[in-house]
Amino acid sequence: MSFFLDKLPTILVLCVLLGIFVSLRKHAPSRMVRLWIVGWALILAHFIAQAFESAPGWRGQLCGTLDLAGLELAGVVFVASTWKAVFETRRRLYGFFLLMVPAVLAHSILAGIPLDLRWLYIASLLAIFVGATAFLLRGSRPLPRFGQGAAVVLLAIGSWSIHDAWGRNYDTGTLAVLATGFIFAGLNFYRIYRRQSPGVATTMLGFLFWGAVFPVGALTDHFLPHVTINPELWNVPKFFVAFGMILTLLEDKSFSLLTSNIREQEANQQLQRFSQITSRLLTGADPKEMCAEIARVITQFSNFRRVAINWENEEGKLEVAGESGLSPEASRELREKVQGWTAGDIAEICSVARPLGSNSFLAKYRDLAKFDPVRSREQFHPNPLWENGDEVFIPLRSSAGRYLGCISLDDPKDVTRVSPEEMSTIELLAADVSVSFENNALQQQLIRSEKLAAIGKLVSGVAHELNNPLTSICGFSELLLDEVREEDTRKKLEKINRESRRMQRIIDNLLRFARRKTLEQSPMDLELALRDAIALYDYRVRSENIELSTAIDPSLPRVVGDEDQMKQVFVNLLGNAVDAVSGGPERRISVEMIARDTHVVIRFTDSGAGFSDLNRAFDPFYTTKPVGKGSGLGLSICYGLIKEHGGEIRAENLQPGAVVIIELPRSQSRPIAFSATTSS
Repeated sequence: MSFFLDKLPTILVLCVLLGIFVSLRKHAPSRMVRLWIVGWALILAHFIAQAFESAPGWRGQLCGTLDLAGLELAGVVFVASTWKAVFETRRRLYGFFLLMVPAVLAHSILAGIPLDLRWLYIASLLAIFVGATAFLLRGSRPLPRFGQGAAVVLLAIGSWSIHDAWGRNYDTGTLAVLATGFIFAGLNFYRIYRRQSPGVATTMLGFLFWGAVFPVGALTDHFLPHVTINPELWNVPKFFVAFGMILTLLEDKSFSLLTSNIREQEANQQLQRFSQITSRLLTGADPKEMCAEIARVITQFSNFRRVAINWENEEGKLEVAGESGLSPEASRELREKVQGWTAGDIAEICSVARPLGSNSFLAKYRDLAKFDPVRSREQFHPNPLWENGDEVFIPLRSSAGRYLGCISLDDPKDVTRVSPEEMSTIELLAADVSVSFENNALQQQLIRSEKLAAIGKLVSGVAHELNNPLTSICGFSELLLDEVREEDTRKKLEKINRESRRMQRIIDNLLRFARRKTLEQSPMDLELALRDAIALYDYRVRSENIELSTAIDPSLPRVVGDEDQMKQVFVNLLGNAVDAVSGGPERRISVEMIARDTHVVIRFTDSGAGFSDLNRAFDPFYTTKPVGKGSGLGLSICYGLIKEHGGEIRAENLQPGAVVIIELPRSQSRPIAFSATTSS
């Protein structure tokens, strides 16, 4: 009874420590903390059994066996809790316990009773040391230096213990199991945290001294048998470990709070900068000019070091609108490669990538390999979350769901933060950028439409006022031609009549530009209309050595509208292109018809001098041709006819040359098949 009272303070302290670990588990729930609770529960059982170990007979032997079993099993649990390759997956943890616990229990029973069963001793030691070495070797590939050294030490200590067990010296095996378990746990503990903090240092040193207690005690008993040492001195390392673990958990909580505060400050700064960009976009700033700044802000206030914003240009190809974090070589490589990508490629990537947020996708390198992306040189430690070559894509979409471009993100500063929460604010910014791009395009179209509508009203009134006197001039000139016989006078009257007729045609074109007519709605054969238009210029194209090529989508769908009016559009555009390249050093014209989403896109590209003022390209009477070569009504008429068909038409300058792009809504009828042809 007195021995129990001697152990009672230690037992009470351990009960309090166990209660502290149980309460800390609520604030730091993890598999490691749960294993610590089990380990300290076994240590408590070890002390309780030790308090009754002096009982006579079989009761004392039973308590001695429980004492040793609790201590050895606690070492196994602490090793498992600090061995990352074991406790990070439940399957490995259970496999480790299934191998080690029966072997340790068998060894404890044999040593505690004690029983002279040499082969069972050897079998249990083989299972403990060889099994631990096998787990160590399977833990990682390639095996680090620590693992290699630990494997050699385990096999050496196991061999020594088995050698002594063969000579019926079983105490060596017991000392080896106890010392190896706690020392190994201390080394693993430091390898998990890898920081020089008071909690980690106290726990690691406590484990090392705890493991050293057993061989030091044995050596003291052997060489200094008459020296009396207070038994409670040997328990001091245990309390160092317990207090160190508690301090480590508190440090983790403190670091977590500090990290959360830093992340909150970063998030506030990020929201503030993103909101500033959004405000500027909403007040009419050009989004294309802001893309470089947007990319810099994302790299500065997000988890990603490399950002590129790609946008679809007028030719349907992607171009880099802004980038940040890329080296000059990587930037040049990206700008070259992105010219071969389209918005359709973005849709394909997003369809095979893993959804990350509400509008973000994590694409693995194997899914991007065929696009030959610009890989980062940053190397990441092996992890299941991110590897070199992965990218996050945030597609930029119109209100109708059409892909307009994307924001690509790479090189995360912390792979664990590649999460929906991290992406949410960038997704909101991407949505604002998409809306701004779309609004900017709509605003330009609205300005052009309002300007042309005002011009249309003006020319309509003027044309009506001019029509009456011109009709009189034409009529009286014809009457005079019937009456006058003098040749000189007749030539002058014929010139008056001819020029008045030309003025009437100009007025008819003005009225056609200003006035909407009812279309003859029927499915149009766009390729046939284009061939008819090309036939009108066939002689001039051949005589002036102009290279005229066509590329028509084999699955081009039908478009509902007026085929005669569409032929007029094609004739006007071809005439402008032929005039633009005529006499130039390079005489190339290309016409392309492709199907895209809900529209058919038609491009007329030439190698001429381009438009001197794109904002006036569709204005009536605006022309870049010499005086007397054109009225300046061709493009304005095309604009009105395309608008009547519910489409869009725009012009862009190239380097060199120019392109006129038409987008017509496709009909719901079945597509017709044509083959791409080339003529010159």
